[in-house]
This record gives sequence, C-alpha cells and structure tokens, in this order.
Amino acid sequence: RVTFDYLKNFGFKNETEVVMPGTNAKMNEMQALMGLQVLGALPEIIAKRKAITECYRDHLKDVPGVRMIAEPAEHIQGNYAYLPVEIDAAQYGMTRDQLYAKLRDYNVLSRRYFYPLICDFACYQNVPIDDPLNVARRVAERILTLPIYPDLKLEQVKLICEMISCFGSSVKR
Repeated sequence: RVTFDYLKNFGFKNETEVVMPGTNAKMNEMQALMGLQVLGALPEIIAKRKAITECYRDHLKDVPGVRMIAEPAEHIQGNYAYLPVEIDAAQYGMTRDQLYAKLRDYNVLSRRYFYPLICDFACYQNVPIDDPLNVARRVAERILTLPIYPDLKLEQVKLICEMISCFGSSVKR
C-alpha cells in the first residue's frame, strides 16, 4: 500500500523527499464529479485569484529582495494558480528557507517550489546528468510560492505582505 501511495503522488514521501518515480493519480470518481461541478464557478474563482495576485503584487513591489515573477503578456489569460516570488537573501536579509520557516511560525503556509530538484531525489541519483544545473539550483533555492486560494481575504493578503516586509527589514544588515 505504501508503494502505491508513492506511485499515485509523484513518488513523494513528504514535502521534500521523492523515493520513487510516480504520477498524479489521486482523483477518484467523487473528486471527478466535484471537479465538474466547480467548472461553472471557474470564472469567479479565477477572478478572485487574480485580485489576490494583484494585491500581492501591489504590496510587495517595493520590498527589497522580493522579486515578483513577470506577469504574462496581455493576450494570455492566466489561471492564477500559483504566486511564486524570488527571494534574494543578500537584498532581503534572510534566505528563502528562513522566510518559509518564519511564515510557517505564523501559520502562513507557503511552498518552496522547484525544491529540491528532481535530479537530487534518491530515486534519480543513478541517472547521469552532464550539466551541473547551476541556474536550476539557484532558482530552486530562491523560489517561494505564497498562499493563494479563492477564499483568501485581501486583508489576509495584506497582512502576509506586511509580515514579509517586516521580516526582511527587521534583519540587521
């Protein structure tokens, strides 16, 4: 059973450890039915997520060391599923992992994205790669996705932004 659980969840054992190759096979019939029901509400969900994204962008744009990923071109309709930010430790005053832990202390559940790299998982250790993947490693050490879901209130987003701003400025430089 444990092996099947890993297989159906991309091989993840926990948030940072993949123990075997896997796939996304977690949907059952009830979940599929619920997904079909949500389709009608999708435009409203996307609109709420867009407003949350815009709030984050507005409140984090001037925080040193926090870089928002570029917005897509105007002709591209995004779904606003994720809100990745890049944390430059030298400018911000703490690493992405330190910010992740600090936010978690306040029950703000962000995610370290692209981390760790797939090639670093134990189940892929024997796959040879010629490139040291320096750019990918740098990105993997700096990207944090901030909470974004339709019921997240803009007041909560502003509070998260205040925390991010204060955490960075509170570090002695």
